[in-house]
Amino acid sequence: MNQLQKILAALFITLLIICADNVTFATSTDEMNAEAVNLLNQLRSSKGLRTLNWNPNSALQAAAQLRAEEIVQNFSHTRPDGSSCFTVLKQYGLKYRNCGENIAYGTHLSAAGAMELWTNSPGHYKNMINPDFREVGLACYVSGDNIYWVQLFFTRM
Repeated sequence: MNQLQKILAALFITLLIICADNVTFATSTDEMNAEAVNLLNQLRSSKGLRTLNWNPNSALQAAAQLRAEEIVQNFSHTRPDGSSCFTVLKQYGLKYRNCGENIAYGTHLSAAGAMELWTNSPGHYKNMINPDFREVGLACYVSGDNIYWVQLFFTRM
């Protein structure tokens, strides 16, 4: 390799590094939520179950988002104030006949990774394939390297 080729190669590598620093590879949490809902509904469809309604602008989604943020403080089905996880539904004016909650977290935990964790846990899996549920609020929250996930299953009164 002659001197000119070495210089051009070095410039090319430098340019790649500069360009890579200016590219964002992260997916937005909205896209992650949508992917997780899609995976959940694929699972339900594969079992012959109706898909769950999901509205990213609903009160149920806002409740799921709040729960995703809360489990950073207290990874539990109990809220940081000591109340049941389902009190978040009342907080958002949602009256239910049936409800359930799945939570998960992990370092860089993707939608597929969260679904795998829930699918391999009998109680979580039971919620995901419960034929009585009609809607879902599904949200993730990023805190440091961890991603916290919540599925709020819901059937209105």
